[in-house]
Amino acid sequence: MNDPSSRQWSLGYLSHLVDRAPHLTSRAAGLKISQNFKDLLLALLAELADSCASSLTEYRSLALMRIKETVERNVHDPDLTPSTIAAELKLSARYINQLLETEGTSLSRYIWSRRLNRCAEQLKDPALRARGVSQIAMDNGFNDLSHFSKAFRIKFGMAPRDYRNGLAMQS
Repeated sequence: MNDPSSRQWSLGYLSHLVDRAPHLTSRAAGLKISQNFKDLLLALLAELADSCASSLTEYRSLALMRIKETVERNVHDPDLTPSTIAAELKLSARYINQLLETEGTSLSRYIWSRRLNRCAEQLKDPALRARGVSQIAMDNGFNDLSHFSKAFRIKFGMAPRDYRNGLAMQS
């Protein structure tokens, strides 16, 4: 049942059984056909499950993509925490951290990193030059400006204002 032609035959046979079922007069024949139908359907579903089953690695990759997408979608929210993400995704915070551990980070650090990177991108954007550094920080989920400034300095090696001004002078 591994090859596509046998699957196609099975589907055709199942379809034929369904078409014939209303016209059966013998109860015994109906029971036999329904049993065969059930067996064929179960075999077909088992085969499809085996051939389409995602590996654990694929499942974890998918979960990791969902985590990152959820962070991106909510990174501006100052109330975004590992707990809120875990609740939204119906995954445990511990499992999420295990997944992110393969990338050398935790969910808290990932959220902070994404917020800082978004701030850096916006500080580089000439179209956002009129927006203040503090407004950019607040729009990206920071509610403590001194903590933001310190974290930005650690990640980028300079204060956010210097980062913006340094990039402006290079342009």
